[in-house]
Amino acid sequence: MTDQEFEAAFADVLEDVFGWDVELTADDSPETVETWDSLVHIRLVHNLESRFDVRLPDSALLEEQTVGSLKQLVVDARA
Repeated sequence: MTDQEFEAAFADVLEDVFGWDVELTADDSPETVETWDSLVHIRLVHNLESRFDVRLPDSALLEEQTVGSLKQLVVDARA
């Protein structure tokens, strides 16, 4: 998977979870996105794991994450 394909797939997961009308940046987190609650977070992590066929560390669920930190966790898990 090329970097461009990865970015597109990651964006697709975000759109699936948050909807098409939400534009997120790497710094966005549950603190900055009103609809990002604990259930949405679980769904986001699950969708990322399914889409990229990876197992993210427990910290993905247990610690507050940003879009950028989740992306890095996926990159690290794919390595």
